[in-house]
Amino acid sequence: MKQTLQALLRLAEVDNKIDLITKEQREIPSLVKEISTEIIALQQDIKDKEQRLQELQTNQKTINEFIAEKTTWAADREQRMNELKTNKEYQATLREISNARRDIKTNTEALQALLPQLEEATKEYETAAQMNTPRLEELKAKITEYKKRFDGAKEVIATEKKVREQFAKDVTEKRILSHYENIHKRVSPVMAKAHDGVCCECGTRILPQVFNLLTVGNTVQTCYGCKRILYVEESLLG
Repeated sequence: MKQTLQALLRLAEVDNKIDLITKEQREIPSLVKEISTEIIALQQDIKDKEQRLQELQTNQKTINEFIAEKTTWAADREQRMNELKTNKEYQATLREISNARRDIKTNTEALQALLPQLEEATKEYETAAQMNTPRLEELKAKITEYKKRFDGAKEVIATEKKVREQFAKDVTEKRILSHYENIHKRVSPVMAKAHDGVCCECGTRILPQVFNLLTVGNTVQTCYGCKRILYVEESLLG
């Protein structure tokens, strides 16, 4: 029975390793999703600020083009005023030039009001790009690392499962192996060390007579609390 318990303990060790790797592997997709969400948010932040800056720059360009066009038009009208033959034409042209000058003044004021917004938007965009870009690179590197770990876990699990097959064969009493497998379906690790009359996995107090049987090491006993297979380390090593 001692050999059986020792074989179960070896099996439990490899199962625990497989279970831990499998658990980590299952967590990786959700971790990658969280990181991807943060990446999207950071990229959107940069994009929003860039778009705002571009809108202001477009407005600035439109206003500058309008002012330039009106200024050229007004200057051309002023040069051609001497060619006008009637007072009516002269007064009409004066009104047109006056309206153009008014439009130029209005748009110049709008341009002046736009400049602080442009300066602020430029600063916000540059700050976001400067702060977010390193973080984005860091997050992308994490995703790459997680993907490598995910793929690497597949290989490790495949190798450990081969080791497990051999350890399972070492448990010659198939009834006990079946009992072990049933426990493993619901809990890991399957084996629990008993020390000072207590189950080290769940803390349940072990009855004295059960602990004595474990000390002898000639019987399989399970914890009343967590239902794991108990063992006393000293009895298996002795």
